[in-house]
Amino acid sequence: MSRLKLRREFRSLSCCRLEEETGKNFQSIINGMMAAFLTENAIEATEYTDMFTKHIRLFGLRMSKESFLDLVRFFYEVLIKKDQNRSLMKTACLGFGKMMKLSKSGSFGYRDLTLDWKPIYELFLRALNNKIKPDISSNLNDVILSFAIFYHPEEHVNIWETLLQEMTIGSPLFMEQFMTICRLFLTVEGLSEDDVKKYSVDTWIKPLWDLYSRADMNAPWTSVCMEHISELCFYHPGAYNLSPHYDVIFTKMMRSFELTVRGGKVSVGDGQEVSSNSHLASICVYTIGGPNSSLSHFQRLMQYILVNVHPLNVGDHTEQIGLFLRDFIKEFKNRLKEERLKVKKRRCSSEFYLTDKDIDAVTESIMDLAIMLMFSTTFQDDYQLVHGLTTINRELVTPKLLDHLYSSLTAVSEPHRLTTIIEAFSVIIFEVIRQPDSEYRLPRNIKYDSTWLKYLEEERINWPSYKIGSEVPEVKTHSFTSLRPHAFYIMEVFVNQINVSDVASPHIVEYTLEKLLDVITYDVRKSRNPPSSVLFYVELSRPLFAATHQMILENEQLLSQVIQTLLQCESTNIHKCGTFGVSALLSTLLSIDTEATASPENETFGKPLNEWNPIRYWAKCNDLKEAVIRWYIPAKPAVDCAQRLLNKFFFPFIQELTKTGQTR
Repeated sequence: MSRLKLRREFRSLSCCRLEEETGKNFQSIINGMMAAFLTENAIEATEYTDMFTKHIRLFGLRMSKESFLDLVRFFYEVLIKKDQNRSLMKTACLGFGKMMKLSKSGSFGYRDLTLDWKPIYELFLRALNNKIKPDISSNLNDVILSFAIFYHPEEHVNIWETLLQEMTIGSPLFMEQFMTICRLFLTVEGLSEDDVKKYSVDTWIKPLWDLYSRADMNAPWTSVCMEHISELCFYHPGAYNLSPHYDVIFTKMMRSFELTVRGGKVSVGDGQEVSSNSHLASICVYTIGGPNSSLSHFQRLMQYILVNVHPLNVGDHTEQIGLFLRDFIKEFKNRLKEERLKVKKRRCSSEFYLTDKDIDAVTESIMDLAIMLMFSTTFQDDYQLVHGLTTINRELVTPKLLDHLYSSLTAVSEPHRLTTIIEAFSVIIFEVIRQPDSEYRLPRNIKYDSTWLKYLEEERINWPSYKIGSEVPEVKTHSFTSLRPHAFYIMEVFVNQINVSDVASPHIVEYTLEKLLDVITYDVRKSRNPPSSVLFYVELSRPLFAATHQMILENEQLLSQVIQTLLQCESTNIHKCGTFGVSALLSTLLSIDTEATASPENETFGKPLNEWNPIRYWAKCNDLKEAVIRWYIPAKPAVDCAQRLLNKFFFPFIQELTKTGQTR
């Protein structure tokens, strides 16, 4: 048997043993947790539940389906037990909540385990009416929804009729409470499409929609209705045809953006629907595609709000539109992942899956909006919109961004455009050069006019990086069918703009110091509110104190002069800058730290790879006695320099504070 095969078998055996030991340890934790709850030992229950949550966070839900359901039943029984200890109830909520968050949505339902909803409902009402002390309502609200997937759908009628008794017409506060209770006890997760059609649609989904459509002032409780509808669209898009309601839904979306028309004289909406934005975005995502697609409504909405994100129409609505699009793109990516990338696909009829045509249509509708918001000064999202849209459909988005980049390279009047587009490309560059994924989106050739590449190819002759024979003949024939050549040209453009021999930088530092010493005059020293122009140069001096040991020793006199000038000022802002300089210099000069063993200065690290290969030492186990820690300790010149700074600035200041009669 070969040595390699023996090594593989040994590793496999080690992994099996490790997994076996982990399983035994987890089972002992569960046994201890159950025993602590049954004996009502709150302290041990808290400790074991903490170990339980840490284990599932590190290793996941590595247990059988039966064990998982047994734990659900166990936590359920702990919560509904009569006169249960409040600490045990809080601990049970914590353990159950952590466990359910790690489970995949839609994996379990009433067919796996059926629970009675009435004990949980009675417990919830007692907590809601402050009949449980100390209050545990916040703990219960986090976990009660997770129990709802285990209620039999036949009970939806009884649940709905019971909840209707709690509804108070005309009171926004009680309506919000009613909707919250509905969200906690009614769900379509874990049901089949037939179950939803039979037990849920006519029973409570249609009544909830009627309440939402008749709400005049878009009260906060309407967001809970939209959460129910978005959940229905995700799990069972074929259970209820929403197409007759698209006009209402998209009108509500328009109202949520606080758009204005005719120069801001007419307001469309009052923005009270903002809390529903994420749910409305989810409904948009999961109703696109299929026989009842909302794509045409979505395209009209995007076309309407396009004018409102133009730089000339910037307002409060700009950020709201940006947040809506961010939620939409995030959920759209999740839908593509569920339908195309995951092994276990989205559980609905394949006729509701997105097609490549749907993806292209959505991308074209959002693309101009995302690019406008990228240049917006009021909405900053670190280029998440552009990155998300490029991930979804790079063949359509990247050519648009390339147009902006190439035109910005020669634009001298708008340098901020080049800065923005460079930062955007630093975020999406991986999407530009990666190989296309046929499972995510059917690959296509890029149709892009390479006139800019032809111009850059001619300019390359004068670049420092140009080498004879590096010409690209495909540029002249415009025969590129990939984005990768653009990425390489962009990188070469940026590299050639870097001047490693920039001798003007020291001059800038010297100019800043000279200017600082000039502007701090006698009047400035005595002023508590100096001009902003003086504060500008004071703030520029802060980075000067972030110097190395050697730089501080070589420029000690100059740095001391700057600090002394700053500390003589009456202005709090200037004085703080001086104290910062003292602390920064002392911290650098007197710092004691461990020295990295794998550094260029280390003799071992400098050896050639055939003599010393660091990979062999990664994660290698060593005896504690053999461990060697190297320390960096300041040398005598650095200590002497720190002593002079202390004698000049620190000790006199402390001595001054000890005098009587000092004001604050």
